[in-house]
Amino acid sequence: MTTCKKVIIAAGGTGGHLFPAQALAEDLKQSSCEILFAGAHLSTNRYFSKDKYRFCDVQSATVFRRNFKAVFQALISLIKGVRQGWILLTQESPDLVVGFGSFHSFSVLCAAYLKKVPYVLFESNAFPGKVNRLFSKKAVATAISFPAAAKALRGNLVDVQMPVRCASAECSRSEAFSYFGLKEDLFTVVVFGGSQGASFLNRCFIQAAAQCIEDGVSLQVIHIAGNVAAAEEVRIFYAEKNITACVKDFEPRMELAYKVASIAIARAGAATVSELIAFTLPSILVPYPHAADDHQTKNAAFLTDEVKGAIYFQERTLTAAVLSTALKELIGYKYREMKIALSEYHSRQHKDQLCLLICRILQSL
Repeated sequence: MTTCKKVIIAAGGTGGHLFPAQALAEDLKQSSCEILFAGAHLSTNRYFSKDKYRFCDVQSATVFRRNFKAVFQALISLIKGVRQGWILLTQESPDLVVGFGSFHSFSVLCAAYLKKVPYVLFESNAFPGKVNRLFSKKAVATAISFPAAAKALRGNLVDVQMPVRCASAECSRSEAFSYFGLKEDLFTVVVFGGSQGASFLNRCFIQAAAQCIEDGVSLQVIHIAGNVAAAEEVRIFYAEKNITACVKDFEPRMELAYKVASIAIARAGAATVSELIAFTLPSILVPYPHAADDHQTKNAAFLTDEVKGAIYFQERTLTAAVLSTALKELIGYKYREMKIALSEYHSRQHKDQLCLLICRILQSL
């Protein structure tokens, strides 16, 4: 672009919203765009790189509560948030607002709608969230990464690739193994629960891994436990069972974990699913059962049924014994078939890039 354009990215909440939002921000910065993040609770969000971007906390809340008092408080918060969003848009005069869904972005998007500031939406899930369903009709464009999402959205829809965290990963596999302190010749499993629901995966997987070791299966683990206390418990368990593992509460450089892993065991957030495709990494998925509109099950079904790059289990049916059996099958032969399927699917993708779509829109404004 010949002139610098200002873009406000409305995002917050889980890593599933913030990781692709920040990946987009990096792409837009390369196109000489000025970026400002706005959303609820950014200043206290562990998934947001506060040192890298300008940002502004804007109040927001969900009205889908179980009692009148909570609904009333949420409405007050939304009114305040929309006012804050209006003031922010007046002060910053952005050329475009890009919303990444969830109630954390509602106030900014509502202010943009009322103020007639053009906005673009990005819907990462196979079934769209309530905020994007509400605002899609008047959006300049709504970008989707799963074709199934189109059924629940209105307006101008565009298929795009999910912005992912550095799929090229700047260091070599050897350097990545060294980063985690692991051996290059062992089958490597990366385990993480994402922003939500890590505790069940922690408990289930460590027992399954112990069973695999007892059955003579050789493996090592990168385990992202979700918090410091859980990481310490998992670390002690692996030490007692003599299982080679790198255990962390949080990993800011997940692209390195994807690079060295043979398979992943994870929840089925949209960002995770897209990153697994980008890194052609076979997986066992356990959809988070409390996700809004059960969208993680739909994401997992897409990767399993359409891509053939995963298998998935509902949490209510998964036990350590079931997970151990599935893990041994993947290590034995299935992961190679999945790897091929993921590579073939990835090579067939000719979707637009979200950054290029936004740059074209900015040029036309």
